[in-house]
Parts: sequence; C-alpha cells; structure tokens
Amino acid sequence: MGSSQGGLSERIASFLIHDEITTFKDLRQMIEVVNDNGMNRRTAVFQDLLFLMEHSSNPHKYPRKELLHYRFGIIEGVGGQELGDTNVVRDYDRSLAPILIKEEVEDEPIREIVANLLELDLLLVPVSQIRPSDDCVTLRLQVQDIVTEEEKMKRDLELINSIDLSKYSPEKIAEANRPSPEKRAQEEEEEAMAMAENA
Repeated sequence: MGSSQGGLSERIASFLIHDEITTFKDLRQMIEVVNDNGMNRRTAVFQDLLFLMEHSSNPHKYPRKELLHYRFGIIEGVGGQELGDTNVVRDYDRSLAPILIKEEVEDEPIREIVANLLELDLLLVPVSQIRPSDDCVTLRLQVQDIVTEEEKMKRDLELINSIDLSKYSPEKIAEANRPSPEKRAQEEEEEAMAMAENA
C-alpha cells in the first residue's frame, strides 16, 4: 500500500526578465526554446503547455492547427498572504477572467504593457479557451453552457441515428418471442405431465 509524500514539487523553470527591455516576444522565446549544447530544444514548460493545449476542450471549435497556440494574460490575486521576503501566495476571484495581452504589442517592452508585473500573475492561455467573438477568455461556466447545449443535441442525434430499428420489425419481435426448440419441447413435456396427472 503506497502513501503520498507531502511537500512541494521542484520548480520547472524560472526566467530572468528585465521588464524595461524584455518583450513578450522575448519571453515567448524563453518559454519555448532552450539552447542545450548548441541544440535548440523545447523546454519542459513548453512541452507541458503543448500537452495541455492539445488535450484541452475546444468549446469554440477552433481548427486543429490553431490549438497549439497560446496568448499571454494577466490576473490580479486577491487576499495575498506573504511568506518570507519574496514569496506571496495569492488566491483569485474565480468570477473574473484574465486580461489578454494583445499580440500586436508583444514587440514592446513588458514594462510598457504591464506597469508592475510583480503585483500580477502572468498566465499562458491556450487559444482554445479564448472566445473569437470578443477576444476574451471563456469562463468555466460559459464553456459548460456552450458544450452542454450544442454537444448534447449532437450526441442525442448521433445516438438516435445509431439505433438499429430493423430489429424492431414485427417479424423480428415475433421471432424473438418464439421459444427455442428445447424450450418448446420442455413446455410440451410439462403440459403432457400436467394432463397425465389430471387424468
């Protein structure tokens, strides 16, 4: 019987950002690629992100080739609790959606887009979770409503169309209710025994 060990996981990665000169495009490069002995490789963070993007729900029906893209977003924590000098644990107002960083401004320094990155948390948002109609992050309840309404009808229609109605024809029903030869022989034998006893 196993037991779960407590504690924290190791940090996957950390990135040194000079917010006055580092751009979101630079940050995207840091997240996706690392130079390992002269070879460019995907980082562990990006591999995990690719897996997440590939397996996330797609409520807005994005084409498959677009599902492996992400956008930067920011969200502000509420009710923070300080742990030591540098670590801050924050909770979030779950009813608020993150604010997306427009792709057009990714060439500008982070400082010009986000005044103080230390007061906010930076998110990587899979494109599949962004509503194309207004370019906002879909909240969980909205995703459930969309999926429930559209997907349920689709699944119901597929289920109805998959039913083999030919087995419900009068001939098939009569055949299904007709006893097997062994059963018929047993019933005839029981009838004969009952008649013999009554005679």
